Amino acid sequence: MLFVAGDSHSHALRAGMALLDPATREILNSHFGPIKIRAVMTGFRAYEPFFQLSEGGISMSDTIAENFAALTEGDGTIVPKDPRAFGFCFGLHHFGWSRNLLGFSQRWARHSLIKCDDRQFVSKAVMTEIILDHGRYVLDFAKTLKQMQVAAFFIGPPPVRSKHIETHKASMSHDEIVRLQDLAWSVMEDALNKLGVPVVLAPPETISQRLLRPEFESDHPDDSHHANARYGCLVWQQIAARVAAGDL
Repeated sequence: MLFVAGDSHSHALRAGMALLDPATREILNSHFGPIKIRAVMTGFRAYEPFFQLSEGGISMSDTIAENFAALTEGDGTIVPKDPRAFGFCFGLHHFGWSRNLLGFSQRWARHSLIKCDDRQFVSKAVMTEIILDHGRYVLDFAKTLKQMQVAAFFIGPPPVRSKHIETHKASMSHDEIVRLQDLAWSVMEDALNKLGVPVVLAPPETISQRLLRPEFESDHPDDSHHANARYGCLVWQQIAARVAAGDL
């Protein structure tokens, strides 16, 4: 059985299940068995302590524990050599390693990822260390899962949407935001892969000019952030292809 625990981006994954073609569904069912998906936290919670080691294994913190227990239909503990598989759709957020580093934070009115005369330049090397620092809880979680021999992988979020940049009046330029997004994905994917934990990032066909293509955006008029079921379906197709290749 596969349990997918995520932030709000997991809603697109759940909706996408209904659009799966028979071949993809068969690959997933044969490999994982039943699949359950639930949003268990907000995206920001992955950059704060969100789990702890207990006598029986790993348990989640605070309200996440209740949501995770509801997903897994048990006490929410992940045990060593757990017979279940887990997908985690959090921790690779394009804006968010902390509220202070969001693309629309006023901090970026004074700093820049691109060399210019009116703001302090922040190098790629510095940003890499910042990303790793803010991602430390996710990486500790992944490392612990690996040490416990738990079958797990991470699923990245969709690319940033142009409407999200406009809605939040980002202090960063469009080019800086997509640079930050791409660097975050690359740094976190590399760190997770070094731990031996697979990562599934956004399908390439959903990206145009490093933004989410309009046809994969949420249809809700007040939603400037999330993807839709078509996007979720393509993520599942990508997961199935990785399964068929022996990568998951």
